[in-house]
Amino acid sequence: MKAILKKYIKSCVKLCLPSSIAYRFTNARCKRGSFLHNFQKYKLVIPNRKYSREEAYVYQMNKVFSLVDLDFTADFIYPFDPKIIRVIPSGFSLICSITVDFGKILTTSLTDIEKKVSNCSDISFKRTELEAIKSLRNLCNRIVLEVKNSNVKRKDFYMEYLPKMLDSEPKTFEEALQKILFYNAIFWQANHWHIGLGRLDKILYPYYKADIEGERITAEKASLLLESFCSLLHRDVEEKSPALIGDTGQYILLGGVDEDGNTVNNELTVLFLHLFAKQNLPDPKLILRVNTQTSSKVWQAAIECIKSGCGSPLLMNEELIMHNMVQFGYKKEDVVNVGTSACWEPLVIGKSFDQNNPLPSVVAVDVLNQLIFNQSDFHSFEELLQKFYPKLSERIHQHARDIAFDCSPFFTLFFDDCIQKEKDFTEGGARYSYHGMQIVSFPNLVNSLLNIKKYVFDEKLFALSDCIAAIQRNYVGFEDMQRVFKNNSCTFGSDEQDALFLTNELLARINSVMEDVYINGQKAKIGISSPNYMGASRDVCASLDGRNDGEPFAVHISPVSELVGIKEVCDFAAQLNYSTYCLNGNVVDYILPSAFASSPQKLEIILRDSIKNGIFELQLNVLDVATLIDAKLHPEKHKNLIVRVWGFSAFFNDLPDEYKDYLIKRAKSYEA
Repeated sequence: MKAILKKYIKSCVKLCLPSSIAYRFTNARCKRGSFLHNFQKYKLVIPNRKYSREEAYVYQMNKVFSLVDLDFTADFIYPFDPKIIRVIPSGFSLICSITVDFGKILTTSLTDIEKKVSNCSDISFKRTELEAIKSLRNLCNRIVLEVKNSNVKRKDFYMEYLPKMLDSEPKTFEEALQKILFYNAIFWQANHWHIGLGRLDKILYPYYKADIEGERITAEKASLLLESFCSLLHRDVEEKSPALIGDTGQYILLGGVDEDGNTVNNELTVLFLHLFAKQNLPDPKLILRVNTQTSSKVWQAAIECIKSGCGSPLLMNEELIMHNMVQFGYKKEDVVNVGTSACWEPLVIGKSFDQNNPLPSVVAVDVLNQLIFNQSDFHSFEELLQKFYPKLSERIHQHARDIAFDCSPFFTLFFDDCIQKEKDFTEGGARYSYHGMQIVSFPNLVNSLLNIKKYVFDEKLFALSDCIAAIQRNYVGFEDMQRVFKNNSCTFGSDEQDALFLTNELLARINSVMEDVYINGQKAKIGISSPNYMGASRDVCASLDGRNDGEPFAVHISPVSELVGIKEVCDFAAQLNYSTYCLNGNVVDYILPSAFASSPQKLEIILRDSIKNGIFELQLNVLDVATLIDAKLHPEKHKNLIVRVWGFSAFFNDLPDEYKDYLIKRAKSYEA
């Protein structure tokens, strides 16, 4: 069996299959039978070697659409079949974490797109895109035919709307939901991962309002339709998750300003928040764009949602983020539609090919470790810093590299500029291709440097050589030193000015390094929020913040010390300089003790002030330590317990034990 597994995993790498497929067969989380049983239920559609990359794409999708198993038992048709997998040509990377402008899709006729494509002068481009359009029509016609010949649920609705769906704007709220689901399923079926839903309160509101005013629908009926809509998106959560179950990248964006600068606060904004507070599903997730004009009603609904424990919404300070995006190089008129790629990394909805996390994370604290292992005779802290900065720059440049991506004739149809340029979405068709990088262990780095400064150079309590010995021996025999390091009051996230000054100096240096970093010929972004805080730590020895060998790194912008409260870390984060290049996601991640949920007014004040003062992004977990411990011991009693993991939420029972243990550990320290 081991030989079979090894052979299969190698074939996954060669064929560029989604990593989740290999993971699903080899990880202990898969408990539905043997490896061979699970492998045999999938059908792989291999690219035809006679064709170009784009021709192979449409060849495969035609075949995929003929094989997709259609389900008519739900309130909507969602033609995604995870058992049918389009295999990416060897040598290319998956396109992931894309947010399509579903508002454009709703209002665009496929016939109109077809006419524009027919006028293109590039014969190869024209042929590919027309074949892509043909494949979409073939699938839609197949669905209509199967509905016609079957006694399916909601047959009248399907037969009325589906024949005209591709070529007309929806007339009702219900039709709009069906059209979004159809195209969302198409993008997933093409093996493009982490597909965001975008600004659904803004996009769907005209249809909702017209139905309400025409008395064709009630708010209660709309809520039920949205519940069915979200349940369908969640249905294949395991197959859509490339790593941990729940990490699908499916987000619904709420709030924010519109093209005229008015804040979007409509009934659907609150309806979505109320729905997620009661629905008890971790996926899809909510992201809320907030500003100083966000209404108290929306804030209260958001806090009630957070209190429910679902992990949503993540809060985006849109004014700061949009300003920084313009400084980086995005057009001011485009950033009004800022969204995220999957978790928190900003992009422009419908215009960005930005791949914001395609490379291994830069492990900042390991750079410091390697420096002091090779040299310990620094005369001052300033000398150490001056030797550290070039090493960090070198590590960032080592991680940055060009990537050959898969193509997407489907995205090309719906992203601005592609048809006009006659270029594929990934080959210069999309307006923006600013890819990104991530730094992990940034708080651990700051605390390590602060400990060196205070205890080695200022107070001369320890020699640097002794510090090196301590972390090389994982603090065995150096327990007193470890306690001193962990109890330093001058720590990342605190109100100590030395901590803030050093953090901003590091950010300024990183920003300077990124000035000459390019990925695929375009300047690149970087952020200090990486989902790899667990995996990247396994191969890094202990560090001078008091962390043990292999212990997970700090999560995003979160305090390592339990002495730092939410207001303090938010005040700290609001003073950080997320300058030009440092905008690829900077999330304050905090675990609220369950008792905090009894003070929503106090929490609203803290959150409002944080946005006003300049925090970048914020996500909150509401966890009870006793419940988490009991859930690990008795999972059958807590099947519906949801926790926030990194940029997504998941059922606690679906997580590996190492994540459960770390959440329990963090919850204990924050509750203290």
